[in-house]
Amino acid sequence: MSFTFPWRASTVIRSRINAYLDQASTCAQHFESAMRALVESRLEDVVHGREASHQAESAADDIRREIEQSLYEHELLPESRGDLLALLESMDHILGAMQGSLNILVLEKPHLEEFLIPFLRELTEVNIHAFELVRKAVEALMQDPMGTRNLCVQIDHEESRSDRIQQAALQTVFTSGLDLAQKLQIKDLIRMLGAISDRCEHTADLLTIIAIKRRI
Repeated sequence: MSFTFPWRASTVIRSRINAYLDQASTCAQHFESAMRALVESRLEDVVHGREASHQAESAADDIRREIEQSLYEHELLPESRGDLLALLESMDHILGAMQGSLNILVLEKPHLEEFLIPFLRELTEVNIHAFELVRKAVEALMQDPMGTRNLCVQIDHEESRSDRIQQAALQTVFTSGLDLAQKLQIKDLIRMLGAISDRCEHTADLLTIIAIKRRI
């Protein structure tokens, strides 16, 4: 059965979605740079990265609101509007988890022992890859919907990988000699980092459902 996708009918909506994706990617890039600075002990660059990430996240929010307005100006079916709004909201949550992780680092300033660095490096890598796959999946939904499913399967694999890293990190933290307050603070950081891939997986689930619905 043929695939009908009303978002493709509007060049305005499609261009704004691409602009949103660009800002979301900028936010992710600054997050990645800040995390790289963290593991290299360049703490001042972590602060700069957080500020730049926040600016990109705010710009993405502005574009999302423009898209909302455009959706109601163009005569899309309510279900189509709802699908896109849910998708954008889910992506916002990914960016929010990135920003939340940087907020913990900058505002709470947890002391990070050397044994944590490999875990943080791995979590950053897997979460950035999951986000990049989300962007590709959204682009596929607009251009080549049949490619969406494979990308979403890859996102699910990355989320599982993130879970394994988190569990290993938490086990190491709670068997270490750190005091309880430090352990709990680091647990919050690890879980917030892990929330990035969790929210990528949620977005992938939405993308899969939208693709299926458009083929029915």
